[in-house]
Amino acid sequence: MNERTLRILLWSLIVLILLVGGIFAVLTSPIMLLVILLLLAIALLIIKIAAPNIWEVLFPQREHEEKGGGKSFEADRILEKSDGSGVIRITKPTFELGRARGNDYMFPDSQTSVSRKHCRIYWDEKSHLYYIVDLGSKMGTFVNQERLTEGEPKLLSEGSVVRISDQSFFFRKVKH
Repeated sequence: MNERTLRILLWSLIVLILLVGGIFAVLTSPIMLLVILLLLAIALLIIKIAAPNIWEVLFPQREHEEKGGGKSFEADRILEKSDGSGVIRITKPTFELGRARGNDYMFPDSQTSVSRKHCRIYWDEKSHLYYIVDLGSKMGTFVNQERLTEGEPKLLSEGSVVRISDQSFFFRKVKH
């Protein structure tokens, strides 16, 4: 199931809960509507904290628009192959890597140990930091030799070693 289908399904479920809750509240008491809205808000808060990958599906990141002088995304980060044979330039605030079409960086199909949708690197506009998330890859995504748990963001800092399948990269700022 792709993200768009999952997003539609989750939002449909939320609307259905609100609709049924609204009808139930009208038939019983208006206080029940407030209780249902409060429970829905608590459920969304739990999703944001405990399942950030589902939160990203419900509320996908948008291109950052600079407001009030805040730091905005700059395409100034790369993944440099540890053997020095090349780089992957991070060109967008949300950057996906894998073998499938539609990824921002596509590994060759011959690299079957890389999943079709392997991992996502993203810029967090609130903290002004970069994170990486494993998207359920079979062979795993590693940062500094630590295997990532699917869907859990891991902070990337200058010099972090990122391993995708059997390939290692250094996360770096582009030197101008």
